[in-house]
Amino acid sequence: MVYGALAGRVLENPSINAAGDCAFDQADFLSDGIYVYDASSGMTTQAIAPVTFSSASRADITDAGEIGFRGSPFGGAQSWRLWDGAETIFAAEGGAIAYLFTPSTNDDGKIAGKVRLGSTSGSSPDEIRVYDGAGSFATIAVDEDGDAGSPYVGFDNGVSLAPDGRVAFIADLVAGGRGVFLSDGVTTLTIATTADPKIADISFFPPTANATGLVAFRGTDAAGLDAIFVGDGNELVRAVGEHDLVPTDLGTARIDQHDDSVVFGGAVAINGRGDIAFNAALTPPDDNQVEWGSGMFVAYAGTAGAPPPVPDGATVPGSQMTADRAANGVDIVVTWDADSCPADDYNLFFGDLAQVASVTVASAACGLGTGGTATVTPPPGDTFFLVAAENAAGVEGGHGFDSAGQPRPSNGIGLCGVTEQSLDGTCP
Repeated sequence: MVYGALAGRVLENPSINAAGDCAFDQADFLSDGIYVYDASSGMTTQAIAPVTFSSASRADITDAGEIGFRGSPFGGAQSWRLWDGAETIFAAEGGAIAYLFTPSTNDDGKIAGKVRLGSTSGSSPDEIRVYDGAGSFATIAVDEDGDAGSPYVGFDNGVSLAPDGRVAFIADLVAGGRGVFLSDGVTTLTIATTADPKIADISFFPPTANATGLVAFRGTDAAGLDAIFVGDGNELVRAVGEHDLVPTDLGTARIDQHDDSVVFGGAVAINGRGDIAFNAALTPPDDNQVEWGSGMFVAYAGTAGAPPPVPDGATVPGSQMTADRAANGVDIVVTWDADSCPADDYNLFFGDLAQVASVTVASAACGLGTGGTATVTPPPGDTFFLVAAENAAGVEGGHGFDSAGQPRPSNGIGLCGVTEQSLDGTCP
């Protein structure tokens, strides 16, 4: 522990730089200032006294020790500020700027965020801007209130300024749905949209971007479960999600809630390697009515190997898949061995029982997670089904083996947004 707040104080939005120095705001009703933990000395001190502001938010500390934040005097105009021993105001409310949303600061000492122009009305123009000094900025994106030709209806409030100067942001789209984007104002990459079959929704929490162009964000997967995704404009991966099993100090836990509450808390963070930090609600793996509180985790980046085969108890060692009728008499509860040959995700494919010899599949339940069990609604009529693994790069594994131990054919590629299949995976 690097600092303990006094009773009644709240510590908000910590940031950390490459040296391990940490910056955060302390407040009760008003700010007590911005504090910094110095990793080299082990001391935490008030770095910025609240002389010119009564509230502060999002204190981002750079590798050079500069701190970018939003501050305002009591009841006064908010401003984006950079502190390097002295304070510089990069942008302030007043004149053309009606409102400054929470900013993001990178290691070059630039500050980015959403700016509302003209008035605080929701119909006023919004822009994403990057400031590199007092009053000096570049416009990254404009919504349709400011440009009738814009593809964006509006932007979410939080952004992420990457080390290379690009900005990750989330927007509602004129064409419908929502999307996550990474832009330098000239070239804009589409990281993900809700048109992707892997994604049912994109959450209202800021995305996070690193210098290599990886962007992580929260959303809902195709199965309707909370999930964290990461993409670079070419590939999109479900990094972790609701019902996944994770290691904890209490043993293996499930990311889950005892009710329909969201399982993840706040925004996520990503580093230069692509490791993702997040917090999640936890339950025992077999009883989500017992609450184990919340945990802070890191999902480590790695190279995606070929997805493994799903155990069948014969050709592939492990437990055979089972299925039971759910209590409602309609759904089926499918259980498979996700422990012997763990994969990053699983999909369930359905086909007409009359076509089982050719393994002709017609529909699928996607993004079932890594828990090894799922309750799904099968299509009407006599149906066969099978489980296939998927790796972190979105490559699908085989669809099982025939009685001679040979891989079954498959025409199901693409049903879960997967366009590539590999039979090279092995079971440990």
